[in-house]
Amino acid sequence: MKTLIEIKPNRFTYLIVFPFAGGLASLFFWLVFIKEPSIFADDLIGKVVFSLLILAGMLLCYKSVSQFIQNKPIFVVYEDGFVSNGYGVSSGLMSWKDIKRIEEKVIMRKDGTSYNTLSIIFKNQDHYANSQTGIIKTLLKFFTKIKAMNKIDDTPADSESLPLIIMVDSFGKKYSQIKLVMDEKIKQHA
Repeated sequence: MKTLIEIKPNRFTYLIVFPFAGGLASLFFWLVFIKEPSIFADDLIGKVVFSLLILAGMLLCYKSVSQFIQNKPIFVVYEDGFVSNGYGVSSGLMSWKDIKRIEEKVIMRKDGTSYNTLSIIFKNQDHYANSQTGIIKTLLKFFTKIKAMNKIDDTPADSESLPLIIMVDSFGKKYSQIKLVMDEKIKQHA
């Protein structure tokens, strides 16, 4: 499979989490297990809760360092399709023949700010949802039903109406190039 475009994140952004998570985990460990007298001397529930917070901090440290070392691409465009690895979840290969169209959309937030997105609408949403794993598959089906019940936006409430949404900012300076290649590939496989 020939790679046309590959977007890698700034790997140093992964290290931003490390000092905060490591510092909080160390502080919680000191408060619960080292400091005399411990703030949770007789409180088993407090010790369990803070122990879970320590574990979460250690896992965040591990995840940030491993992502820094691996530096996997967050978006790759191939001859046959694309793979989106944004937000730590891989979409798997999305074939051009399975995509109906792509749309640029602006999503408004309640605080008045907005962000640009690229919405990828599939010819068969059920096929896309079934190609995902575990919780992602369940969430896709759940949100498709919610959208159909509530008419969330102006798209028809059918099985293809829940798009894959990718933040335009994640493409960086290559957005125009990616959009152009994606439009061409979708037209070729229509």
